[in-house]
Amino acid sequence: MPHDGFYETLELGRIVDDLKAVVERAEAGDVSVVPRIRELLDLAPQVWQNNSDAARHVSDAWIGLLAADNLLLRESLRRGVDSMYAEFGGDDPTPLERLLIDRLVVSWLQMSFLDARLSQHHTTTDSPDTTVWQKRHDAAHRRHLEAIRVLAEVRRLLPR
Repeated sequence: MPHDGFYETLELGRIVDDLKAVVERAEAGDVSVVPRIRELLDLAPQVWQNNSDAARHVSDAWIGLLAADNLLLRESLRRGVDSMYAEFGGDDPTPLERLLIDRLVVSWLQMSFLDARLSQHHTTTDSPDTTVWQKRHDAAHRRHLEAIRVLAEVRRLLPR
């Protein structure tokens, strides 16, 4: 059939358009539209599934902080993060592994951001700012190492 998926795509487009209009009303303070939002999300689960990836939103926020206005760096970091997900995820990660990989990637981005901040304060190693950034970096580094350790431990315990 030459139109495979055409009508489904058309219907999804209509649902998304309706959802945008309803969300605009909600953002303006109209809470009466919440049932309609739920109804539309039920009709198009791929919409909420694509938007509910909290780790992706957090990763994007850290990438934004790291890259600022540098679009090349932003896109490079996004591809690097996608590559990390592919490398750590392997062929078929369990839901728990996916959550732990999210934590590992986000903690790596946090640590990278704090590396950059700390490098900006390297000339005055005894300043209060440097001490604050160093403490934040150390905490991020501990979280990152813990994410690695827990992922490795879970993988060791999982049957393969």
